[in-house]
Amino acid sequence: MHPLHHLSFGVADLALAGRCCDAALANGGRDTCHAAFVIGPAGHAIEAVCKAPG
Repeated sequence: MHPLHHLSFGVADLALAGRCCDAALANGGRDTCHAAFVIGPAGHAIEAVCKAPG
């Protein structure tokens, strides 16, 4: 199944990206085995992107 939409948003650091992923999973998202990338309950791909140095 392909996602309906791919939503991507910037976050300040990797810890926040992880918390976004945890929150999505806790609210019905499905894990995709990619960091901070989930399929939401409505079928949309949701991604938190951090471009800060590691």
